[in-house]
Amino acid sequence: MKNTSQLLLFALIIIQVFKILAYGKGEKDHGGFDERQELVRGRAFKYGFLTIFFLQCFLILWKETIDNIPVEFGLLMMACLMAGCLVTLIYCIYNDAYWELRQKSLPFIGMWLFIMVIAIYGIKNNELVVNGILTWDGGIYVLVGLLFIIILINVLIKMFIDKKDNN
Repeated sequence: MKNTSQLLLFALIIIQVFKILAYGKGEKDHGGFDERQELVRGRAFKYGFLTIFFLQCFLILWKETIDNIPVEFGLLMMACLMAGCLVTLIYCIYNDAYWELRQKSLPFIGMWLFIMVIAIYGIKNNELVVNGILTWDGGIYVLVGLLFIIILINVLIKMFIDKKDNN
């Protein structure tokens, strides 16, 4: 228990360092989003919400019709939430509404890599499958790792596309 709390404290400190690097120490104006970005983000939130809604409806119907799902139900519900977040984030990334004005992307990429390392550590230290069922304890780290890997890959692809378009 002591090692887990120390790891969490260390993670929070690292996240704060990345936050300072991303926004600057003394800047009052972080830039925010312009009107077009706000509209795109609103549409992205709507698509993300609808994704969560329909996936959770499907999941509940699936659970009622099939008795033996080899995954804990809470983990499946979290997967639905993360899928909705991915829809929102990917829509924002490819419509240039992910980064605020004057925001640096490199500290966030570093933070995502750090979170992926923590997820790998969590996968390594927890049992994924117990009695033939994918458990919350190990499965949540797999979901978090996949979420941030997918976000990172999409951000890098978008950065490559933007760099290619600028040349």
